[in-house]
Amino acid sequence: MQVFKNKIDKEIYYFIAFVYIVLFSGWYFTRNSQHESLFIPILILTSTVFFVTKFLFKKYELDNNLLNIKSLFKSTLINIQDIKSIKRKTLIGVRNRNSATSKDLLEINYGFSEIIYISPVNQRAFVDAILLVNPNVEVQIDNVEVEIKLLRSRMIFLSLFSIFIIYILFTLIIPMFLAAESDLKTDKGDVAYAFWNTYVTTGKHPTVDSCVDIRFVNGLHQVRITSNYHEHWAALLDSNINGTAIQIKVYPWRALDYLVYNPEKLTIDNRVVIPFKAHSFQKGIFVLIFTALPALLIFSVFKASKLYRKYLLSSDQQIRQESIWKYIKRWLVD
Repeated sequence: MQVFKNKIDKEIYYFIAFVYIVLFSGWYFTRNSQHESLFIPILILTSTVFFVTKFLFKKYELDNNLLNIKSLFKSTLINIQDIKSIKRKTLIGVRNRNSATSKDLLEINYGFSEIIYISPVNQRAFVDAILLVNPNVEVQIDNVEVEIKLLRSRMIFLSLFSIFIIYILFTLIIPMFLAAESDLKTDKGDVAYAFWNTYVTTGKHPTVDSCVDIRFVNGLHQVRITSNYHEHWAALLDSNINGTAIQIKVYPWRALDYLVYNPEKLTIDNRVVIPFKAHSFQKGIFVLIFTALPALLIFSVFKASKLYRKYLLSSDQQIRQESIWKYIKRWLVD
């Protein structure tokens, strides 16, 4: 029995990595707020999608005269003697991709005009194994047009995905990590009272934890200082702060919450209780992570562009001179 693994496009892994980084960043910025729990089911859902994507279309087995297309939920058995043709296709123009998780497909025509699409890792070895059992199969896998379509689709995806990630990086992520104190939202008021309290933490294993809550006489927010900042509790529980001026500073996306957990800066009666800490080590790590992903994508685009200049540039220049619309159609439709 021969077993062939299923091919999964790199673009799927790029997308999954991007989703995980975004969700992890969302958790990082809300880890001490009431919104933290929202990211737990999303992470679970994303993990499920990842493993289903990776293992749902698991493998292709050739055992004697049978081709067994095995997946997580079902298996499809095809008699190799019933296979009439194997043709290489792209996802473009294919309505039902069946067991394939790649744009580079094999179309198997068998039985009474039945068609199924698969995507083994080594197409040539797979076809050779089929031909050993049934040498009458018509084979068309050395298709230059398929290579061209794959190259064009990969360049389009990588280019658009790179632009999107770079846009997110420079408009949202880096400004978050490198925000100065002047970029924070400010809320002011007077302290009504501060008191011990408890709250139920969010996460996979919720627990009851202690905190200090501060109520404002006026102002848009109320403040909760969790055990992560327990060293400031003594100063906050001093009864002399009642009626004094209080000022908090938070990131703009946290200013939308009425109850603010652990503000970035807390000042009471012009005395800084919780100082603002910018450019921390953790923020630097996040910037490196978000810089690495677009760098990887740009490198992939560069490699694809070299192939484009080698194989497609001259023909595209001729088509563009004939008609710009024909050139656009060739990229988006053909």
